Formats: sequence, C-alpha cells, structure tokens
Amino acid sequence: MIISRQLPSFDARTFLPALKEELQAQGFTGDHVLLRSVQADRADIALQTGTDRDSHSQIFDIPTADSSAEVRAEFGVPDQAVTYLHDVDLSGPTSMVRNVGNPVSFNSKLDESEQAGLNWDSAYLVYDPAGLKPAPNALVEYWFQKNPKDALLAVFTHEPKPPEPRGSLAEELKTLLG
Repeated sequence: MIISRQLPSFDARTFLPALKEELQAQGFTGDHVLLRSVQADRADIALQTGTDRDSHSQIFDIPTADSSAEVRAEFGVPDQAVTYLHDVDLSGPTSMVRNVGNPVSFNSKLDESEQAGLNWDSAYLVYDPAGLKPAPNALVEYWFQKNPKDALLAVFTHEPKPPEPRGSLAEELKTLLG
C-alpha cells in the first residue's frame, strides 16, 4: 500500500519524523530510503504509476551524476526505467544523504528549502531501495528493477498554501479608487 500524506511543512522537524512514523507503521525496517523531490502536480501521476517520469521526461547524461546512453544500452535499461534519487540514511538523527560527493544532512537541506519557500510546490516520493539499482558510476541515477509502483512506499505533499492576508474591504476600495 502506498502512503499518501499531506504535511503542513517539509522542514526537518516535521517531515523526517512523519516519514519514519509512516514507514514503521507500514512495516518498513530498512535503514535508508530513496527520495525524489518533484513538483506537486506530478504526485498524482506517481500515485497512479509509481513514478513522476513519463515519455516526455529528460535524461541529461551529466558525467558523475548519471550514466550515459551507452551504459544504459549496454545494460538494456530503457529510459522509462531511469529516475534520480537521494539515498537518505534514516538510522541517525541527522538523516545524511549518502549518495552525494560530500555527505550532507538532509535535515539542513529541508530547512534551507523551507526557509527559502521552495517547498510549497513540492512533493516527495519515497522508494524502497530494494526495488531500484544504482546506475554504475553515477551519483543519483537509479534504475527500477520492478514495476515502479511496487517500489514506491509513500508520497508526501505540502498542505495547500494559505491565502495571503487581505486588508479590509474599505481599505481595498480606497486603494482601487485612489
């Protein structure tokens, strides 16, 4: 069963505890998960198919970040089986991202994004590492080893952004009428 949950915030105090709680309730016992940040409008696609990627999704072939078309062809990996993920360690309090050049705290990345207001349009897809294989010589490229829907554990979206506070009707009319 894929968990779909809305959160008021994607900061470290909210997201990671909710993630760990949901995974434990689902019976997931792994010490790490694979996370993908996507635009919120792609979350519904992921819930239906297991991935936000489709036939229009690009593969960039950036050296060290992902593999080349030749490597994918050699292993028989179609473009639809490719995704880009962060390997996040859940065993410690700082939840380190393990597949970047210099390990970085996922907590700090969450807080930086939240403070910059970058999370309102985001969703996080959470995958079981057993369903994917890291591409050779690539930091963030992974290949689905089974149906993506079978590897997807959870989708977290942000609660809708609250409306901007408005002044009184009299103030608005005064501004409009000059």
